Amino acid sequence: MMSTPSPRQGGRGLRPALLLPKMLAVGLLLGSLAGGVVLAAALPQAADANQRRWTLLLLQRLFDWLIIPSSAAAVLFGALLFFQHPRVFWRLRWLRVKLLLVALALPGAHLYLSHQMASQLNDGNARGRGLLWGLAAMLAAAILIAVIGRHKPRFGQNWAKDYPR
Repeated sequence: MMSTPSPRQGGRGLRPALLLPKMLAVGLLLGSLAGGVVLAAALPQAADANQRRWTLLLLQRLFDWLIIPSSAAAVLFGALLFFQHPRVFWRLRWLRVKLLLVALALPGAHLYLSHQMASQLNDGNARGRGLLWGLAAMLAAAILIAVIGRHKPRFGQNWAKDYPR
């Protein structure tokens, strides 16, 4: 009996097994950030202090259970993908731009949003505009990072000319 060849070629290592969980983590991050923007937009329209506090606690749970773990998972799986062939990947300009954006956006958003959330929880009269704009900026940055990672723009790099065989 003759065996049929596999449509997938060998030698790809763990890449296929790491890409799917990374894509799921990025999708969960984008969705939870979009949900956070919606919740933060509802803060100024809260009718009373109890409704406002409930919305803030719901937003805090969204951070604790979805936004932070999904961003950590995306970074972890991205690092595992990078360290399969670090010399090859480090030559790619799109990846350097993406890593720079991640290195600036994640810690900056974490510091800004944690400060905004603490001030919202401590001050019952704050209206939540800083939290809304911070979440919207993080969502825009996450979308930009995902687009760069998906489309891999050249940024003026000609692989054949820069790295001939």
